[in-house]
Amino acid sequence: MTPRQNHRPADPARSAPPRAQETLRAAPKQRTVLPQYELQPARAPTPQTRPRGSGGFWGSLLWVMLGMIGGVLLLAGYLYFSDFLAPGVRVLGTDIGAVSTQRAADRLVEAWQQRTVRLEAPTGQIDVAPVTLGIAFDAAATVKTIHAQNRTWTGIQRLIRGGNITMSPMLRLDRESAAAALRNLTPELETAAVDASIEIIDGRAVITEPRTGRAVDI
Repeated sequence: MTPRQNHRPADPARSAPPRAQETLRAAPKQRTVLPQYELQPARAPTPQTRPRGSGGFWGSLLWVMLGMIGGVLLLAGYLYFSDFLAPGVRVLGTDIGAVSTQRAADRLVEAWQQRTVRLEAPTGQIDVAPVTLGIAFDAAATVKTIHAQNRTWTGIQRLIRGGNITMSPMLRLDRESAAAALRNLTPELETAAVDASIEIIDGRAVITEPRTGRAVDI
């Protein structure tokens, strides 16, 4: 009898050539390395500035001019509704500007009491108080009139132009008092007229020159 040979299925791993065996092996796993990024805090956007040109200059100049005009209007409004007189007002050489009406009247009264009227006399000059000649000065009425004029359009224009403003005083003349004072001063103010003449003194002719006299006509 022919001995039975046991046929077993061949092991493919053993029967395959070496290259085939390498092919069947599992390939090693590859790791993917991701790049690392460093996170930075977000920055605020930088504002863009416009270059200054001629528009900025003219704009600034316009604001300056508007400010000056506004300041003048505010000053004019303050003076209009206040009890003060405009700056630079003068009466009889006395400065009464930028003060209240009462203070201005007091200054004028004080200055008026120190004033005199100068009369020319043959023997020289005679200084007489105005009240002696019947001249009265109404300081309160003068200040009131000036206060009203400062608030007219003409007064506001004078204030804007600046400088001194000379105003006239309000005077009253008492003719009877003036005539009486002049009659009392007549001897000091009059001079007698002298006619020309020729006299013989000790055999010599003496000539007297004429001289014009002066009389007070009241």
